[in-house]
Amino acid sequence: MPKPAKLTIGSMPSVCTDRKLLHRFKSMFKCDGVRITKPCGKWFLILQWKENTAKDRKKNPDAGQWHRNGVPIDFDYVREEVVASGETKDKMIASAMHYKELQGMTMEQYLKGTLGIKAPASKETHRKLGKPKSSKIEAKTIQFRA
Repeated sequence: MPKPAKLTIGSMPSVCTDRKLLHRFKSMFKCDGVRITKPCGKWFLILQWKENTAKDRKKNPDAGQWHRNGVPIDFDYVREEVVASGETKDKMIASAMHYKELQGMTMEQYLKGTLGIKAPASKETHRKLGKPKSSKIEAKTIQFRA
């Protein structure tokens, strides 16, 4: 009986062997693994997380179940996401830093920062700064950085 083919995860090996850089990305994005590939001359940063179908069902009971011969089965797998790319290694690193910056923003902050819109101060901001001297609330503005 022939042996089953060995399962390999990820179709392209990492082209970057800079362990310091890979560890930096791994700790920055809090993931289980990192690959940097360069198909067709463009650099891609791929983040990896170890997952399990049993844990997936605990998070989302409607996720479904895999069956083999009528018996439910669970297995480990690696989830991957491409989060940055660039024509050069430096541009890919800059793209990754920009992605990390965007992760911490709300959609409102992103749109205001991108479009350069000044947001009126909220009631909470007025509370922290003190009440305006006039009875009429003046619209103070906050400038968001892109």
